[in-house]
Amino acid sequence: EGPLGPRELFVIPMTMGRWPPLQERRFRWMTENYRTLSKRLPAYFLDFLPYFAEGCSATRLEAARAFFSDPAHKTPGIEKEVAKMTDAVTDCIHLREREGRAVAEYLKRFAASR
Repeated sequence: EGPLGPRELFVIPMTMGRWPPLQERRFRWMTENYRTLSKRLPAYFLDFLPYFAEGCSATRLEAARAFFSDPAHKTPGIEKEVAKMTDAVTDCIHLREREGRAVAEYLKRFAASR
């Protein structure tokens, strides 16, 4: 609510997305407020909403894909943006699976050396 413009509406949620513990909350906020957002945002801004599912969560990715496959949430360019977001999340998941243990071990050794 209030006089915020379309770009300003994204400042707080996108900043929240930089901290993994808040990513699920951010995605849930977007899905719960989609109707209000879709009325308030220009149509071309709706194509950016799949990025609220960014991060390394396969569960959130599947929820986003289901959410945006609903005809009530489809916009002309949404499939392309969902595909890009899917690639980014999948890359994150694979990187974490491949390198997560080594990074955690390095950080433990680094912290212990301080």
